[in-house]
Amino acid sequence: MERNRIKYSIIIIILILSGILFIKIDSNQVDLINNKHSTLLLVLFICLTYQYHKKQREIAILSRKASLDIMTGSLNRETGLICLEEHMELCRRHKKSLVIGFIDINNLKEVNDVLGHKEGDNLIIAIVDIIKANLRKEDQICRLGGDEFLIILSNCDIAEGQNIWSRIEQSLGEENHKRQYRYKMSASIGLAEFNHDKMILIEDLLEIADKKMYINKREHKRRLNGGEKTIT
Repeated sequence: MERNRIKYSIIIIILILSGILFIKIDSNQVDLINNKHSTLLLVLFICLTYQYHKKQREIAILSRKASLDIMTGSLNRETGLICLEEHMELCRRHKKSLVIGFIDINNLKEVNDVLGHKEGDNLIIAIVDIIKANLRKEDQICRLGGDEFLIILSNCDIAEGQNIWSRIEQSLGEENHKRQYRYKMSASIGLAEFNHDKMILIEDLLEIADKKMYINKREHKRRLNGGEKTIT
């Protein structure tokens, strides 16, 4: 992609320089030395400029698509982790903090087994849409794989992160009540805070959030074992 950008840039520069050679400038007028050649050159210049900008738009669209998870529209794993690294660096530079949330969708296996994988996909999409609707503009969500997601809450502490997740859980509950699914939509999360004055690697931050998520996951399974139904 970068080579194409350079190639088109060189072509345009050559055409501009070539056009200058066909123009004679004096103090009173601009005389075209060769009208046919100049007109042809101008047409070529316009066409190639259009093609260049068209190609740039296509590259931008492809680049955007390559960074997304197709099914949910979230950032994919690679892009999401790069985004997290960049946010952590901004925190260090501006002495801020951020919170990540390691999310696991509950009961996906049961929904897949009983109702089919299409309904399992619908479950994932519905939950991700609700999460997105409750995030702030500066926040990000990425799909780590399968039923695991990561949210990146910029300029945030644990208390605010918990408030955001509470809103998400409330929205999930409202959607369950409104739509009357055969299953209840829910997700387990583990929150971890990154502070600018702490020397912690991205892998360690993810591990902290992952462990906290599994604690919440076990609590969810304990409630199910106590009689709460997964699918009705």
